[in-house]
Amino acid sequence: MSRHNEAFETVSVALPGLTDKQSLVLRAVAEHETNYSKGWKSVNNTDVPGPSGAGSNNMGALTIKPLTTRDDGSALTCPANGFPHKDSRRDLKTGKIIQYVTCFRISPTPGDGFIALAKTLFKPNVLNAIALIDLRGVATAMRENSFYLGTAPTREEQIDAYHSALKGAIARIVADTHEINIFDSVDNPVTPPVIPPVIPPVIPPKKSLTPILVVAAVLFGAMVYVSNVKSWQVKAKGAH
Repeated sequence: MSRHNEAFETVSVALPGLTDKQSLVLRAVAEHETNYSKGWKSVNNTDVPGPSGAGSNNMGALTIKPLTTRDDGSALTCPANGFPHKDSRRDLKTGKIIQYVTCFRISPTPGDGFIALAKTLFKPNVLNAIALIDLRGVATAMRENSFYLGTAPTREEQIDAYHSALKGAIARIVADTHEINIFDSVDNPVTPPVIPPVIPPVIPPKKSLTPILVVAAVLFGAMVYVSNVKSWQVKAKGAH
């Protein structure tokens, strides 16, 4: 079974109440962030003691509060249900990329990992954007909720980058699962064909027959009158 179909079945069982759009966005975030938790390294890449992310079932790169931190805020120790991993973000004030170590959540099963992601992801503004079939709105709401920070120079560029990532993830998912990508029809609307307006034929107004009939009647009357006059004159001559 492919990774996309496996994720589809896992979400269907773990979160049966999701709408098709919500499920698709949830899986797109998981695919982009961690490749359905298969993208975590198998070795701890930090100097903080703890397990690696492999097998953590962390679907959305969800963090968990460290037990102790260094002066710069980086994790010093992680709880039992967390593992240390490097991360980075851009300081929008200085423009510098800041690298640090933080703790990421461990879930017991893939289903639990998707449930944890849904609880973190599906804030009211995200759900509203999904209901409106607004994928960029989803990326905007997620940035407002600090689900991601990003390393792009500006906040708008960070949103643009995450929107593009979600579009790419959804495209890869539906190509494998054969689901309907309702977000694609909104992001790439089909321009309807231009139909020229129908111009009705110009019908000349009907000519009134009244003037013609009046003229004909006058002429007919005149002819009758002349005929009667001639007939009277003939009769008059015959009388002499």
